[in-house]
Amino acid sequence: DSNETTTDSVSTTTETTTQKLNEYERISLTEKYLKEIDEEYKYRLENEELSNFEIGELSREYAEKWRIVADEYYNKILKKSDEFSHDQDPELLKSSMKSMKENWNSYSEQEKEDYHNLLRTIHSGGTIIGPDTAKYEYELEKQWALKILSIAERMNIE
Repeated sequence: DSNETTTDSVSTTTETTTQKLNEYERISLTEKYLKEIDEEYKYRLENEELSNFEIGELSREYAEKWRIVADEYYNKILKKSDEFSHDQDPELLKSSMKSMKENWNSYSEQEKEDYHNLLRTIHSGGTIIGPDTAKYEYELEKQWALKILSIAERMNIE
């Protein structure tokens, strides 16, 4: 009798431990893409000997990766929006998302232009402006993608 109880207890503990390990192994969308895109980008910036031109190219390449992720999940959110309307008008989530995207696009375009002009003024021209502007664009695209991924996570979208 006591052997059965011990065996049941060990089995229950093993199942609970396995379940907790599975939860720990599952990473969020945000963590996944930070690891896939951001860590790789930073690693390459730090470990490859790149010219200013190449830094600009690399930054634009990785900014594009964030844009692709943001667009993919933005579209997934719109498709799944009907399920998350609850007692609200299903179009409310869609119109809010579209408005957020329009506002973000206006903001980020102006932000890139202002930053570029700021650098031109500070550095009186120069070769650093291109790569620094591209790095800034990368950070803006990453910021938007992380915002979209956060919303997708709240909606349990994978």
